Amino acid sequence: MFSSPDDVRGLGTRGEGGVADLIPLSNLTSVSTSPQQVAVAVFKDWVTYSNLLVADGLTVTVPTVDQLDGVWKLGARYSRFPITDLGEKLAVCGLELDYDASSYGPVVPAGIGWLACRVVARVDLGGVRCLPGWDARGAVMPGGGLR
Repeated sequence: MFSSPDDVRGLGTRGEGGVADLIPLSNLTSVSTSPQQVAVAVFKDWVTYSNLLVADGLTVTVPTVDQLDGVWKLGARYSRFPITDLGEKLAVCGLELDYDASSYGPVVPAGIGWLACRVVARVDLGGVRCLPGWDARGAVMPGGGLR
């Protein structure tokens, strides 16, 4: 289980057909501050990996400490949360989600903040992990959103 927002972020994506997904993510790294870029690594067997192969972008939410349990439930394979259906998982995780704030994926607007990132590069690391590069335009604002 995660103990602080420093440990985890919520990674929001949409798959083909616009199906939303949100997973816990701890492997997000700043690549550059000018322009602002981040890199994420996602295991190839996850739905999120498939989403990122076709996505124009993604969302990153930084949850509050009180939201960590809900974010943890989104990693159903590891949290042992019994629901794995994407839509149902998002509906019952206990987080208030905004599906319309970004076309890239859902966000948790009551979190510490969130940002929308567009894809600028994808790197294949032997098919084991996907390490996309994302251009994060805008500034995180408390309560969510981009300035």
